[in-house]
Amino acid sequence: MSESNLKGKKVRNILNTASNIGFKVLVEVFQNMRVDYFNKISEKYNMVVKNIIKDFLNYIIINKKEYVSKQLLDFTEFILHIPNAPNEYIINYFSISLHEILNDSLNNYFNAQ
Repeated sequence: MSESNLKGKKVRNILNTASNIGFKVLVEVFQNMRVDYFNKISEKYNMVVKNIIKDFLNYIIINKKEYVSKQLLDFTEFILHIPNAPNEYIINYFSISLHEILNDSLNNYFNAQ
């Protein structure tokens, strides 16, 4: 396994472990992360900030079907394809948008049933 795959696997393990404390807590952690905290995770695991966000969104898509919506998928596509944006812009946009998107997805999920 390559070094970058191993580091990505470590972050995914952190996400899976953190999910045991409750998905809502995990979402709150990601929503309230400051730019410097994302940068510390990025440095510690030698990962690009976008990959940390990608792993988290991938976790939601795979494990939390009730949150998956067109809005979330569009958001995921958009945030992963922002070219050459500074990390602080990406992190701030991610943190601000995440709460609204997940709340809308959950409301739509329960209203459809």
